[in-house]
Amino acid sequence: MKNISELKNKGLKSSAWNFLNLLTNQLRNFIVTLILARLLTPADFGLVSMAMVLNAILDFFVDFGFSSAIIRKEKITEVETSTVFWLNIGIGGICTLLTFLCAPVFAWFYEMPQLENVVLVTSWSFFISSFGTLQTALFQRTLNFRAPFKARLISSIASGILGIILAICGFGVWALVFSNLLGWLLYSISIWMMSTWRPQFVLKLRDVSEMVSFGWKITLSTLINRVFKQMDTLIIGKIYSAASLGLFNRAQSLNLLVIDYSFSSIRSVMLPTLSKLQNDEEALRYSVLKLLNVISFLTFLFSGLVYVCADDLILLLYGNQWEGAIEIFRILGLFSISLCLPVVFDSVMTVANRMNMYLWSSVLRSSMLIFAIPFGIYYGLTAYVWAISIIGIIKLIPTLFTTRSCIGLPIRSQLTAIMRYALPFLIPLVIWHFIMFQTEYHIVNILVKSLFFTVIYIMLNFIMRNEGYATCKGLIIQVINKKFKRNEKI
Repeated sequence: MKNISELKNKGLKSSAWNFLNLLTNQLRNFIVTLILARLLTPADFGLVSMAMVLNAILDFFVDFGFSSAIIRKEKITEVETSTVFWLNIGIGGICTLLTFLCAPVFAWFYEMPQLENVVLVTSWSFFISSFGTLQTALFQRTLNFRAPFKARLISSIASGILGIILAICGFGVWALVFSNLLGWLLYSISIWMMSTWRPQFVLKLRDVSEMVSFGWKITLSTLINRVFKQMDTLIIGKIYSAASLGLFNRAQSLNLLVIDYSFSSIRSVMLPTLSKLQNDEEALRYSVLKLLNVISFLTFLFSGLVYVCADDLILLLYGNQWEGAIEIFRILGLFSISLCLPVVFDSVMTVANRMNMYLWSSVLRSSMLIFAIPFGIYYGLTAYVWAISIIGIIKLIPTLFTTRSCIGLPIRSQLTAIMRYALPFLIPLVIWHFIMFQTEYHIVNILVKSLFFTVIYIMLNFIMRNEGYATCKGLIIQVINKKFKRNEKI
């Protein structure tokens, strides 16, 4: 367990930097979106979502799974890194050209001529972002998240300011488009300047054949997953309206923001940390079980807060024109756990190098979303949101079996680590429906509701002696003690 202790310290330090990265980036996004949501309309946000369908599907394709391969590889040569870099640039250029050529198709499909020009501009994101993909992976390989944090900070602040200025000047949907484009450009420039690594003019595909074999499976599975995920945009945008799509995406983005705070600081360091334990299966099982406990505890906590505060959060942050997003936000928040846990299970398959299993597991899980389409067509948007949320929970079942197969972690242990937090999550929600406290002041409502849910949730976890609660409590105490010791020295 010595490896675990050493990696725990490195992982915690990396998680701290990554959380700071996440916090500042999401704070920027939150503030900028808050301002833009009051300057622009739901239809503007929906229009950009339509234009970004291919971006959302293909942005991972630029990397082609090379980042994961580099992170998990014990030793890597200069020839391999240079070859990967030039492959990233080439794939990025191909994706840009493909999206550029598809611009008229988007305008025809959605019956919106203005979409063509928007897609033409956003298509450049692939080529621009490809210049910083490898540098980011090399930093993550060494658990260095400080440089990506600085690069993200620079790009996010500058792009946010540009978006607000353009929105105030009446540029409408173009405020969102050019803001995103500047963000991609500045991040690539910043991460490139912070990295000491520079590519050689060499391209030897034979030297990266193992990475290609590893990468194409993870890329194909991710590609399939994202195609199915973008059905939301295709179905809602086509059947309903750009405004309906804007409401859905705003609710979804706010829910993902909450998930990011509860989970993403752990997610980014998960693969490089677990990769260090790939030759110690006992330590790997222990670490995965610990992760399941911590992530389940945090996700159920934030999910409950989203559910009880949904109406006040939407109206306070975005105004009455976004009222239609409240119910969607509440439903998505209720099932947030279905978005967090698959990343843990996928990391296990990646570390174990079971990429065939990874591919077929992703295909199976993604294809389940097809069953939600009839609900959206025949019963409306709300029914569709319920359907994709419930299917998200069902999709967790295959992942339990893959983890057992990869590292021998019993399904019962996995379920116990997850379901122990469901009861403390549901009890305060049931009680709340009998209280229904509400005033005309949104901030007061949020404070009271948050305090109510948090106190009961924490108390029940304490009574049940749940490991996720104990671990998080220990980490908080550890950070506080270090801070006091520092102050005493000063």
